[in-house]
Formats: sequence, structure tokens, C-alpha cells
Amino acid sequence: MPSMMALLWGLATVEAAPPSWKQTVDRVADGVVSIRIDRTRAFDTTWYSTSQATGFVVDRERGLLLTNRHVVSPGPVRAVAVFSNNEEVPLRAVYRDPVHDFGVFAFDPEALRFAAPHEFELAPGEARVGTEVRVLGNDAGEKLSILPGTIARLDRPAPTYGSSTYNDFNTVYYQSASGTSGGSSGSPVIDRSGRVLAINAGGKTRAASSYFLPLERIERALNEIREGREPARGSLGITWQRKTFDELRRLGLLPATEEAARQWGAGNSGMLVIQRVLPGGPAADTLRVGDVLRSVGGMPIWQHQQLESMLDETVGGTITLEVERGGQVVQAELTIADLHAMTPARYVAFGGAVLHDLSYQQARNHNLPLAGVYVADAGYVLSRGGVPYRGVIHEVDGAPVSSLDALVASMNTWQQGQQVRLGWRALTRPQETNVAVIDVDYRWFPVETCERDEAYWPCEPVNVAEGQASLAPSNVTLPTHERRTAEHALASLVRVETGVPYTIEGVRGESYFGPGLVVDAEQGLVLTDRNTVPIALVDVSLVVAGSVEIPAEVAAVHPHHGLVLLKYDPALLGTTAMRSAMLDAEPIDVGDPVTYVGRDGDDRVVVLETSVARLVDADLPISSRPRFREANLALYEVSADTGSGGGVLVDKKGRVRSLFGSLSFDEGSKTRERDAGYPVRVIQDFIDAYRASESSPVVGGPEFEVVPIRLVKAVDLGLPTDVADAMAQTDERREALLVRRVTWGAPAADLLKTGDVLVRVNGEFVTHTDQLQGVFHPQQPVSIEVSRKGELVSVELTPRALGTSGLRDVVVWAGATLTDVPLEVAAQHGVAPEGVYVDLRFRGSPALRFGLGRSVLIYEVNGQPTPDLEAFMSVVDGLEDGASARLRTRSLNGREAVVALSLDLRDWPTRRIRWEDQRGWYRQRLD
Repeated sequence: MPSMMALLWGLATVEAAPPSWKQTVDRVADGVVSIRIDRTRAFDTTWYSTSQATGFVVDRERGLLLTNRHVVSPGPVRAVAVFSNNEEVPLRAVYRDPVHDFGVFAFDPEALRFAAPHEFELAPGEARVGTEVRVLGNDAGEKLSILPGTIARLDRPAPTYGSSTYNDFNTVYYQSASGTSGGSSGSPVIDRSGRVLAINAGGKTRAASSYFLPLERIERALNEIREGREPARGSLGITWQRKTFDELRRLGLLPATEEAARQWGAGNSGMLVIQRVLPGGPAADTLRVGDVLRSVGGMPIWQHQQLESMLDETVGGTITLEVERGGQVVQAELTIADLHAMTPARYVAFGGAVLHDLSYQQARNHNLPLAGVYVADAGYVLSRGGVPYRGVIHEVDGAPVSSLDALVASMNTWQQGQQVRLGWRALTRPQETNVAVIDVDYRWFPVETCERDEAYWPCEPVNVAEGQASLAPSNVTLPTHERRTAEHALASLVRVETGVPYTIEGVRGESYFGPGLVVDAEQGLVLTDRNTVPIALVDVSLVVAGSVEIPAEVAAVHPHHGLVLLKYDPALLGTTAMRSAMLDAEPIDVGDPVTYVGRDGDDRVVVLETSVARLVDADLPISSRPRFREANLALYEVSADTGSGGGVLVDKKGRVRSLFGSLSFDEGSKTRERDAGYPVRVIQDFIDAYRASESSPVVGGPEFEVVPIRLVKAVDLGLPTDVADAMAQTDERREALLVRRVTWGAPAADLLKTGDVLVRVNGEFVTHTDQLQGVFHPQQPVSIEVSRKGELVSVELTPRALGTSGLRDVVVWAGATLTDVPLEVAAQHGVAPEGVYVDLRFRGSPALRFGLGRSVLIYEVNGQPTPDLEAFMSVVDGLEDGASARLRTRSLNGREAVVALSLDLRDWPTRRIRWEDQRGWYRQRLD
């Protein structure tokens, strides 16, 4: 029998056995949280986004969560922690390291009613090669995944994620083959006892390698945060890379130095070498790339952590470095800069752009001095002027601008409509100076400066100059041409340039250009197409003779056809001899000779002798996002390639027979264009309707869509053969018109049906779409005869009056643009235009976070009906920040859904953009 001592020894052995992984995970897992993050502003290396990640509790009493820096983000962020029992608590960002990939969120422990989360113990320096670990986190959005791994390396260089994004440096990482993916950022890497050995930070997308950040500097920062202090962080503006001794010998390291360095630490196998020096930084004038670090303040230094510890303890002071350069010893006394001061914590919002001081991250990425104003988001005004995302502004109207303060001081003098010249450089080509001219515009977007204050970013309006910049009249010499048929047209043509601040009504682009035809030079009236001015909510300017630009505004938008009337102030052109176009509404026949007069994409005059190649019905596909689409109109195509600028077709007497522009339509996810000419007949009707009542012009229309079909097909559908024969005698093309769809709620909806074949309109046979022009006037009855299932049916249709103002009331709410339901919803999709239409959702907003659909109709909020935009605004008025809104929505195919979202009025305040005849476009903040 075994002795009692042996039994006791065996019992002790069992009691000392390590816990199973299941036991460990069960004990600690409820300290891991899923984090939902909304990055509400572009800032530094981050963009607007809605994502998820992982964090874990490191101080239950204070409510501290540890995660990655790229999760906490350098800019404004909204975050919520979801605990294992599905309790949600809001988070506030209390720290993001300027360099290393760790950050700290805080939550209110009292807000947890049911959860009692585990508090993780950090074990810095305890990782060993071969240690078996588990990564607990929200891998791939699965809330809690448990991924196994084995630490394979403790000295992996910090990973590089891209040339213009966030990158960690001046540290080493641990490497393991655990295969983590998106959502696992910030996960704890634990050993079998449940201690945290590192924090998961990144990995390779094409391999199973994962990268873990060590904890030494994290532990020090957490101790400072617990004491209520921001961890001090020092920098010399140097990126250090640890190299092994075989590499160092090639750099000229002295044998005596290597011998001494090998004795500095057990198993030491390398030293720190300068990889980059920040231009204009503390070390720029004394140290060089390739210098090998020997000592700091007389103490030998061979690890990143040693050096950082000394720098962090001496911010603002001086320190002496001894380096070896090609076998020569060099000493340098340097001032330690504050890393937090090198990391922007303030931005200016202007014209939809986000601007802030250039960060150390981007300056280091691109070898730039730490000066200039970084364009984190170009927005509307800057991008329209030609300043791109990730540009660096260094000059305003010839004066140097080295900081955001200098830019704001200049902005204080800018008036609405003023032109400002900006000098900028691209991050990737800093040696090149670029110049852009922007038009200052305060109407569409707020102008404010926002600065991080503890956990959040309160904003204050920027003081800008009052009033409107005045425009002096310009006298322009108009172009001439040797062909007399083109001279008059050239005196009537302008180039129209359009900016779209909010891409509503299915519009995808933010800038357009195309032809403009002056139809009334005395009143300042210009005709253009809807591929040039797609909606009413736009900025429009006219370029005259390629040399002068003047503002214009949208006067009328045709609800059925792609025509827009613009209005400008003729006084701004002084004595310029602009002429009203000579319009001739007589149709052009196929084969007729015409002269194309226009401008190409570079605004150069183009005059071509050509002919009408064919008359084409505008049979275009319907977009998934409702947008304007031409229908019920036959358009001209010409035999010559006219280029992309647009213009007019004139006859031998110089009379305009067609506005030649382009049609825009969607094919799947791609937008296409097609050049075509609009007949003057429909143009003249539009102009006449506008002149009849400029204050509220209206037009009529059939409000049903037809498509040409062969007569034989019409007979198959039931058209009597004798009627078909009679129709064939009137049109050599032997076609008929089939009713393809009817606008919901229109007068035609009660009278016509899909599949009807048009026979007569007002007693005349109708076989092609140009016969429908000039027939459907507001409130004037039209008699229509159709063939329906073999029978002839007669109806009387009285067209309703349709306004031509376009949508001129837009609300930005919860990060979504809302409007009254566009006409296209009822016309193209047969949906009742009842509710509020959701057009655009911004990234990082509640609308996107909580799944509010695009192109859906909100018909109820918190149990109250919202039949239109005014009703919606009265229902949501008074909802406070963080309040819940329960929305009932209906998609275009009739599917209903309920969306419950929480408002964020700090980052996404409610704004309304409206038009008033005496005021123009203006913006209101309504929260």
C-alpha cells in the first residue's frame, strides 16, 4: 500500500494542477465586452465609420476598459459597451496613446444593474516563447470568440498598416498564429491562469499571424489614469528600429561597442538604430538616419521601453544622447517634446470639411515637418475648389499658414461668396505646391471649432465676417466664328458649373458641368439639362466666354423632362453682348443637316457640320435609388462625335433647333451618360409656363409612361387589326405606344392600366412620343382612346398642375437626409408618396448604426403618423440627446420594418436647409 506521505504528495499535486482552459474562460469571460463604435468625424488617420471591436475591464471600481488606440480613435467617437449579459452602457474616451496602439474607455459602474464583470489582472513581461494563450474577443462580430494561439516571437517589429494611416512605432510586438480578424481589436491575450499577457492589435489578412502589443507602457499609463493624470509622453521626433548585431556591423559598429552592448542585458542581441528623423523636430539638426544609440544620460539603452521611460519622465527637459555613426561617437543634447502637443485635439468644420493641425502620425508617415493644416475631410467647399482629402494647406492668399490658429484668424475675415486662394501640398508629393481658389460658402454647413475637453469635443461657432462679398460687373468679348450659322449661337452659349452640397434625389456626384443656352438675355434666363443641374438644391455658376464666372440660381425644374431654367443678374456682365437664342420649334427630320455649336470638356469652342442620325425614344432603365429619368420623349442623335461639353443644334439660319446635352441613367451600380438633343417644342412649352407665372410656375403632363412597340406586338395584345391598319397608314415606322407604368395617385391612375395600347389622343392617332408634347396642359381635359384586352376604351384625363420648384426643403436628422417623397417614387415605383423619404445616410451616424434603410419611407415615429416632412418635424421636436425614436418604415416594394434608434444630437444635430424667395438657401439648427 502507498504510504500516507505519498498520498498527501499526490493530493498536493492535484491541488496545484493548473486550471483547464474551460475553467479559466468561464471565470474571466464576463470581463470582456463588445464595443460598438461610431467615428462621427474624419480626423487624422481615421474616417467616418460604424464598426465594432473588443475591450476588457481593467478597473471595475473606476469603470476602466482597455482596448486599442485605433478603437478609441484620435478624433470624436461615440461608443457603447455590450457586456456578456447584453447590458449596454455608454463609454467615454479617457485616453488614446499618441503612438502605441492602446487606449482607455470609461463607463459608469453604477449604470450596470445586473452585470458584475471580471476585472482582469495585467501581467507585463510574463510572456514567453511557447506560452499557450487564448484571445477572447468580438472576432468577426461574433460578440465572444475564443481563439487559441501560441506565442512564437517576442521581438516582432511594430506592424505597418499603410502609408497614410495609423502605425505604431518605437516598440516591439509579440507574434502568434491565432488568426484573429475584424472585431477582435482590443481583445485580451490571456494565459491559462487568466492573466493578460498582451492586447491583440492586428494581424495579416492573408495569413494566420496575429500581433499583440506588450503591456509595460500600458500598465504605466493605467496607473497614471487611476491617479487622475494624463500620462506624460515625450518624444525626440525619432523613429527607432531595433537591429541585430550582424546588421549593426554592416553599419560600422565598433567591435568594442558590440562587446560592451552584449553585456548590457541577459541575452541582448541588438541595439536601437535611427530609422527616421522628423524634419524640423528636436533631433533634425544633430542626428541622422543610421545612427546607433549607445547611451542616454550616460546610461546604456538597448530597448524601446527603456528609452521611452526616460523620455516620458523628462518632457520639456533636455537629455544627452550618445550615438555611434560609422565608427565615430557623436553626442547630442536634445529637448524632449510633448507627444500630446504633437497630436491634434482640435478641429475646424468649414463647408463640410474637417481641418486640423498636421499630426505627428502623418508627418512621420510622409517625412514632413510638423506644420500646416491637414485636410481630414475635404467636404463640399474645398473639394469643389480643388483641395483634396489628405492635402496640407500652407498658404492663404499668399500669406503662410503654419497652424490651425493661423487659418482661423484668416477665416475671421472671410465673407460669404468671397474667393480665397489656398496653397496646398499633397502628402505623397510634398515637394509640389498647388494652388486652389475656393468660393466661401457658409449656407450649407456649420462653421465651428471643436476641441477635445476630457472625454468629448464641444464646439463653438467661428466668428466670420458679416455680409456678402460684392461682385463687380465684367465686360467680356464673346467668341466669333467663321461660320455665320454659329455666330449667334456662340453669343447665347455659356458653360454651367454645378456643385451639389447634399446628394439627395438619387444624385451620386457632387459636381457637374454642361451647356447653358441664354433664352432671355434681358431677364437673365438660361436653359440647361438635368445632367448639368440635377436637382434644385445646388450651387450654380455660369462661365461666359471661358473667362468670367458669375453666380446663378435655379428658377424652375421640369418635373417630367430633363430641363432646368436658371436665372442670373445681367448687370454682372456689364456691356457684354449676350444674345437671346433664336428658337425654332419646327421638328427636325432624320437626315436634315444641322450645325453643332458647343464647347468641349475644356471649354473650347466646337463647331461641327453634321446631320440628324435618328430620333430615339428615351427608354432608360429605372434606378434602384429613385432619381430623375427621362421618359415619353423622342430625342435627336447626330452623326458626328460632338465631345462631352454640350451645346446646341442650329440650322443654316442660325436658329436653335435643339439643346444638345446628355442624359444620365443608372445601369446596376454604374452611372451612364448618353448624348442627345431636346426638341425645341418641349423647351418652348417650358419657357412659356415659366413666363406665365414666375412666382409659381406649373406644368402638366400625362403622368403615365409609354414605350414604343411594333404594331404586330400591339395586335397580339388585343389591338383590333382594322385599327392597327389605320394606324399604320399614319406612321411608316408601324409602331404603337404601350402604357408601361402609371404614376400612383395621378389622375391617370384611375383611368389607365399597365398594358393599355394608346390609339388616339384628342381624336388623332398616336404612334410615337413626340405626338404627346404640347397636349397635356394643367387642368385642360384630354380625350384618350386605348385598346384594353381587345376592347377600345375612351377616357377623359384632366392633368393636374405640377410645380417646378423641385425639392427645396431638406432635413438632416440622426445623420440621415430626409425630404418629402420625390415624384419619382410614385412615378417609377408605383408607391404612395406618403411619409418622409430617407435619401442619404452619413457614415458614423445613428441612422447607419441602427439600420435605418436607404430609399425607404418613414410613416410613423413613436406611434404618431408622419405623412409629410412638416408632420415629421413636429413629432421629433423636443426629443433630447440619447432619446429613443421608434420608426415604422416601408420600402419601395412595400416591406415594412421597425427601426429603434438612439439620437446623437451632439455629433449629429438636427439641421434644416430651406429656400425662401427673398432669402435664398439658408440653414437652421433645430435641436
